[in-house]
Amino acid sequence: MIAPRISNTINRWRYQLMQQRIRDIQIPGGAVSVTFDDFPVSAATKAADALEAQQMQGTFYLAPGLISKHDKEVGQIASFEDVADLVARGHEIGARPYSNQICENLSSAKLGAEYSKSSEFLDTINGNRHFAFPDGAYDDTSLLYFSKRYETLRTTAIGLNAGESDLNRLRANAISGDINFSKIEKQLDDARKRNGWLIFYTHDVSDNPSNRGIATSDFVRLLALIRDSGVRVGTMSSITRHLTA
Repeated sequence: MIAPRISNTINRWRYQLMQQRIRDIQIPGGAVSVTFDDFPVSAATKAADALEAQQMQGTFYLAPGLISKHDKEVGQIASFEDVADLVARGHEIGARPYSNQICENLSSAKLGAEYSKSSEFLDTINGNRHFAFPDGAYDDTSLLYFSKRYETLRTTAIGLNAGESDLNRLRANAISGDINFSKIEKQLDDARKRNGWLIFYTHDVSDNPSNRGIATSDFVRLLALIRDSGVRVGTMSSITRHLTA
């Protein structure tokens, strides 16, 4: 049996040789994607309504094993009906491990079990194309495993995706707690000037949000800033298609 440390090193080499998905991200005028992790009912309803009011769509990353369960931090997780409604309204469903288990330090066999159970549901709604690592945590084994199965992998590393970037390690920026709108304006300006791809993520959207979520009024204000910035707004799939084209 190969020791985990040696296995990780081998997988790092395999990934670098075969699985990196490097793209020169140059999107004229910049682009923004608004995404949601382990999304509760509040995101599936209030956030979706706010996005549609601005003629925007979001990407909602789903761990199927959490459906309809209550999370002590972000509240009631979206139901099957909520997910179906989002799809019908033109939003995108993305993937998480079935039980939302942290991917770092998991064996390929355990990653495979999580993937198989997750894809069983997500394949039925075309939700098995883009993946977000729970808590942004990954190692060489999980990076290699999922890079073979999804078009993009999203982390929680802060920053802008611009110039030569790995679509398997996309950067993303949390929108939660006390929102620094001046910083967001600068991020949007940077995306526009550098022709980059800015990705935001949050969890719940409500009048009384958790520490991982955003207040409804702040979310509406964020979307107005995005609209006024003039950058392209799209789901993970729509921006990826633009890069491929």
